[in-house]
Amino acid sequence: MFSFIRRFFGMNQDDAPPTAALEAFTVYFPNGQTPRAVKTPARIDPQSIIDALGLESPTPTIFVSGGAGGMDLDSMTSSRSTIEDGLAWFLNEYQVTLLDGGTSTGVMQLIGIARQRRHYTFPLIGVAPDQVIWMPGKERGEEQLADLDAFHSHFVLTDGSDFGAESELLINLAYRLCGRGARPRLCIVVNGGQIVKREVHRMTTREPRFPILVLEGTGRFADELAAANRSKSTDDPLIHDILSKGNVHFLHIKAGAEPLRNWLENYCGF
Repeated sequence: MFSFIRRFFGMNQDDAPPTAALEAFTVYFPNGQTPRAVKTPARIDPQSIIDALGLESPTPTIFVSGGAGGMDLDSMTSSRSTIEDGLAWFLNEYQVTLLDGGTSTGVMQLIGIARQRRHYTFPLIGVAPDQVIWMPGKERGEEQLADLDAFHSHFVLTDGSDFGAESELLINLAYRLCGRGARPRLCIVVNGGQIVKREVHRMTTREPRFPILVLEGTGRFADELAAANRSKSTDDPLIHDILSKGNVHFLHIKAGAEPLRNWLENYCGF
């Protein structure tokens, strides 16, 4: 079976990501939250992470590729109800696993707060480079660009000194969680900049591929992609590849929570 997977992805034995026995630990936040976490190399078999954190697999999985500090107040305000009453409600109702960047900024903060306020229990897994985040028990330093969000249930902290270093592992972990395509999988694009553009390009042009739902009206890359789709024209080669090669859908954030819930239910077959 593994030899087939190597052939399918164009890998040889040396290309296969290594397995490792990872040791999970608890992060103790001052507000009483105690998510489980694991530190890992950026290149590793995602099953090692799943085993260490005791995550359920296969399971329907959504990956949010979205703005962190780049979301302005208007984008946050217009997104809040749709994220809380639409996306978060759906995740909890059907116990869908969500992966994101795990920091207390932008859409990741909105999802974490919604999970806490509603006492939701869906798995919320943050994946981020260890060197650029802060969490309790860690000394603060100039290289730390964001705090971990206390309301996530799990964290995967990878090697890497810049945001984006975690992208490939995040994508592969999401794919492994859904059982190599056996369960519904989806990437939702909210806001975003160059890192999100590269992630979406990678997911629409290389295996494993993800269907993409773009939440238009959330700003920056999401709106740039939606505008290019409407005009059927772009000078950006990455956006051209995404629209021509990807399975990309669009929904305006101002449509509200119910249309988003309905879209997700129809897409996932619930």
